[in-house]
Amino acid sequence: MKPSNLHPQSILFLPPTSTLKPTTSIVVTTKNEEKNIGNCLKSIRAQSYPHDKIEIIVVDNFSTDKTREIALKYTDKVYSKGPERSAQRNFGMMDIAKGKYVMFVDADMILSPAIVEACVKSLEQQNAGSHTPVPKTQYLTTSSLPPPTSNLPPLTSNLQPPTSPLQPPPSNQRPSPYTSQKSSWAKNISVR
Repeated sequence: MKPSNLHPQSILFLPPTSTLKPTTSIVVTTKNEEKNIGNCLKSIRAQSYPHDKIEIIVVDNFSTDKTREIALKYTDKVYSKGPERSAQRNFGMMDIAKGKYVMFVDADMILSPAIVEACVKSLEQQNAGSHTPVPKTQYLTTSSLPPPTSNLPPLTSNLQPPTSPLQPPPSNQRPSPYTSQKSSWAKNISVR
């Protein structure tokens, strides 16, 4: 069939199996994070997900150190907003982000190289074939992600026994590769 014979809607709508990847916006909130922001943004830049499909947004709470200066080396989308982290996140997601998905990341987090790809894949699979509208916000935690298939180092049995009776015993579960220095890589992801 010649392109001129195609119905206009057949050109505009792609099947759910399309290989096109959606843009994902990553909102990083900061306040005097000059010691951490560089490593955080490097880990976002090192993602296996296509770089042209990742939008990095830094929302700074009027830092008095070099946080903004360092952030500008990685993205031109650096904004000032306060007074607290929730206002920063809301501003980044509602006023700036252009992506289908929005991730919130703290400045002291270092992302695993395949985390954006794994999250988008998981969300796309959850929404594939669905004829119902996607909720405005979906929360994705690391427990809902499939096990990683990347080149992770083998597990070691270097678990230390509890140092006091108040500490819980060490878990025999494999530690999640989706964690950072501080906590789970993202507390939620929003679907726009």
